[in-house]
Amino acid sequence: MYILRYTITAVLALFSLGAYAYDTDATGNFSEMSTIDCGNGLVARVPATAPSELMNQVRTLRSELLVRQTELNEKVAEDESNTTRDVIITVVMPGGLAYGAYRTLQYQKSQDELETITGDLDQLSKDLQMLESVKGSDRVSMLHRL
Repeated sequence: MYILRYTITAVLALFSLGAYAYDTDATGNFSEMSTIDCGNGLVARVPATAPSELMNQVRTLRSELLVRQTELNEKVAEDESNTTRDVIITVVMPGGLAYGAYRTLQYQKSQDELETITGDLDQLSKDLQMLESVKGSDRVSMLHRL
């Protein structure tokens, strides 16, 4: 009976430490939490951060997507320029059909990812323009809904 009591006490202590860690940031300080009503009775608690910091994170994400878009544009252009070489390799080399299928799959994958990133960039640019026109208190709740 006493062993069960100690086991339950240890489990409860671990749960309370988890709850304590949930409300702290990486440095161990208590983080402020902001409550957002998502509608339909769903309420979310998110870490409260400064609007300028959130805007900087959105801008950083946008710049990373721009870099990735540039890389994919170069890769797709290179794949389009190598089509003649790939056709010759596919016809002449043994196993060329497998190579051709692989190159075609890679090309399609790059094009699909490029289209996705371009769409994401367009939407993120629109959201960023909209958020820059909104005052600070409304900006935080709008950023958490993106």
